[in-house]
Order: sequence, then structure tokens, then C-alpha cells
Amino acid sequence: MLSQLPNDLLRRPQIRLHGKVDNAMLDRFLDQFDNALAAQPPGPILVEVTTTGGDAETGRRIATDLITARERFGADLYFVGKSVVYSAGVTILSAFPPERRYLTQDCMLLVHERRLDKTLELKGAMRAMEALVRDTLAEIESARAMERRAFAVLVEGTQLSLDDLMKRIDQSDWYLEAREAEALGLIRAVL
Repeated sequence: MLSQLPNDLLRRPQIRLHGKVDNAMLDRFLDQFDNALAAQPPGPILVEVTTTGGDAETGRRIATDLITARERFGADLYFVGKSVVYSAGVTILSAFPPERRYLTQDCMLLVHERRLDKTLELKGAMRAMEALVRDTLAEIESARAMERRAFAVLVEGTQLSLDDLMKRIDQSDWYLEAREAEALGLIRAVL
């Protein structure tokens, strides 16, 4: 439980990520994470995140490193979301079990389906256009499968089923206040 962690951990998280989830955030994460893992003696690592979102794949990359460190190397990891944790930031949050997730009172989560911004120009030979359309459809299907797996991890161990989550985001983006996230068991507590 976070309240049992030393106050120094709360005052000085080893990893602070803020801003857009992009390659620059990934670089900052990797530097801070390496330093936190190398600390002697090893102890709990608090990851503090404030983000309006960004690149989904970069969020997945950060989450993958966190999950690997926790599951394979026994890293003692905690998450604190401050102010806003949107989109790809929720992907990072999902790397932590619900009992290791915390939000500040003012924090808002944003969960939505993956987005694709792509323009197809269909011009030329029919077979070539058909291949382009099939490739794009395969990209969409692959992204949807990744999205479903990521959402399954997010809701695992909570009171929210994957189907309920998918229904909520089917109609529109889902903004959750910290207390609602706590009531659904998506986080351990509001700080």
C-alpha cells in the first residue's frame, strides 16, 4: 500500500513523466528507470505521470518495460497519476496492477479507442489498389487486436469487465474522474 511507503518516495518519485507520450518521453523514462533500478539498496519505485496522451506505441513500449521489470525481475513499482492521464498515459497506467495505481484528487483519466490518421489515394492498377486497401484493413485489424489486449490488462482485477469498457468507449471518449476510477477498482486509492 502506498501509504506505507517512505514519505521520501512520495516527495521524490524516481520516475517523473510529463508532457506528450513520444520518443522524448521514452528517452527520459529509460534514463530514469535505469537509475532507479540501479539504486542500492533496491527499493520501491514510484512512477509519476501527467500527460495529455500521445503515441500509443510509445506508451506500449514504456508499459512493456515496466511489466517486464515487475514480473521477471521483481521490481516493486507504484503509479501515481497527477492532473491528467490521457490516452497513451492510461496504457502506461495499465502496466501496474490495480492495487499499485493511485491518482491525485484532481486527476482525470481518458480512455478511448485507438486512432488512425491515414489518407489513401486509390489511383492506378486495380490489383495495386486492392493490395493497398487490404494492407490498411490488416493494419486496422491488428491495431484493434492490440487495443483489446491492452484494455484487458487495464481492467484485470477490477470491477469493470472488458465488454463493459468496450461499450463505454464505443460511443465516445470516456473521461473518468479519480473517484470514479477508484469506485470501479481501476486504482487503489485517491491521494
